[in-house]
Amino acid sequence: MRFHGAVAEREQLKNEMFEGGSFDVCVATYESYKADNLWFKSKRWTYFVLDEGHRIKNSETDMSKSMQGLGSLYRLSKCYNLDLLAGSNRIPVLTGTPVHNNLIELWSLLHFLYPTVFTSTTQRIFADSFDLTRGLYSSSFTAAARNLLEKVMLRRTKASVELSVPPRDEMTIYS
Repeated sequence: MRFHGAVAEREQLKNEMFEGGSFDVCVATYESYKADNLWFKSKRWTYFVLDEGHRIKNSETDMSKSMQGLGSLYRLSKCYNLDLLAGSNRIPVLTGTPVHNNLIELWSLLHFLYPTVFTSTTQRIFADSFDLTRGLYSSSFTAAARNLLEKVMLRRTKASVELSVPPRDEMTIYS
């Protein structure tokens, strides 16, 4: 079911959805989710799949806050690139946009995926363990984060998805 449209159309869809309507998947945009997030939160979902995970990598945004509290048995996030921990090709990916110079963005994504494990009290540990803007770096914490990500995230490369994409050429312009 496509959950999108004007207010009246979304109201009709909500009525149909839980009054005998049959559907396996409900697809919503961020905007329609945000407009009706209280309704989404009033239901128990089996899966909640989040596309464009970079939209919630800042836990202080309205969008990130509105995603919290949604009842689902499983949560998944489509992901692309995690430059911060790119010490190996096996590092899984979390978002279309790299994490930038701190682990708070990683914490925000993990908090969405595992809210009972990565609670708000764990946020300070991430902030204090890696923040290049303040000159902080804990190699043991970064290694532990890399190890965690290798266990819970899947890596999909362009080569395994789209065979017509040529290999990436890297050039150093200035060093």
